[in-house]
Amino acid sequence: MIKAHSLRSWVLGSLAGIAILGSVDLYGFGHLVFHVPVARLWEPFWVLSIPILMLAPSMYWASNSQPGFRLKRTMGTAGLFMWLVIVLAIYYSVKFGIIEAEAERPMYIISTLGAGLGTLLAYQVRKKADGQKLPELPESPA
Repeated sequence: MIKAHSLRSWVLGSLAGIAILGSVDLYGFGHLVFHVPVARLWEPFWVLSIPILMLAPSMYWASNSQPGFRLKRTMGTAGLFMWLVIVLAIYYSVKFGIIEAEAERPMYIISTLGAGLGTLLAYQVRKKADGQKLPELPESPA
C-alpha cells in the first residue's frame, strides 16, 4: 500500500518550490541569464506562486483518493499543473521579449498537445507498471 503524505508535507513542499522558483528560475534565469530587471520579475513570481500553492491541497486530495481513482487524479493534477506553468512561462517570455510574439500561438499549441499527450503517456506507463507484480524475494536465513 502506498503511504499518502500529509497536507503539511505537501504545503511545505510547495513553499520550497516557491523558494526555488524565485531564486533559481526567476532570479537565476530571468535576471542573470536573460537580463530582465528584478523589478519586472515580481509579477511573474506572484502569479506563478499561486499554482504552486494550489498544488499542495490538490495533490493531497488526489493522493488520498480511493485506490481506483488515485492514479488518475494524481496524474491529472500533475499534468494540469505542468501545463499551467508552461503556459504562464510562455506568456511572460513573450512579455519580456525572450520569445518573439509570432511564436506565442504555436508554442501554446505545442505545449498544450505535449502536456496532454505526456500526461496520458505517463498515466499509461505508470498504470502498466503498477499492474505488474514484482517477484517475491526468498527470505534470507538470519
